[in-house]
Amino acid sequence: MWRRNAATIIAGGLLAILLVVYMSTYQVRFHEVAIVKTLGKITHIETSPGLRACWPWPIQQVVKYDLRVNVLEDPLSEPLTQGGKPVTARAFMAWRIKKPELFLTNIGSEIASSMDDSGRIGPTRQPWHHDVHRACLRIAERVFVAAAES
Repeated sequence: MWRRNAATIIAGGLLAILLVVYMSTYQVRFHEVAIVKTLGKITHIETSPGLRACWPWPIQQVVKYDLRVNVLEDPLSEPLTQGGKPVTARAFMAWRIKKPELFLTNIGSEIASSMDDSGRIGPTRQPWHHDVHRACLRIAERVFVAAAES
């Protein structure tokens, strides 16, 4: 009886230790940038790859962005011209994050919701399947306004 209880306690303790280690570490890959926010304010930006320590969620939050070229792509469409002839068209926007702190404060929350687990925007997770054009214009407007203000 005692051995069974001891094994359960040891297994539960190891699981708790692994959970605490998982919640208090993060990894920055060579193509990523990590922004560490402490109590909601940006405290530092980590660009060098490696394993880092942080406080768990209520105290610190880590937001990671991919520094590679991201592509938003519109599905193939066939609008009609004024003459009634069909034209096959596809729109896309390629962009890269150069100033992650500006990106986070201006448009990061919109884009972060559409990123997959690897930090890239994929065609299966795009929130703008039917309206990429308006989203691109909205993002471009915010980028230009942010650039003009800085």
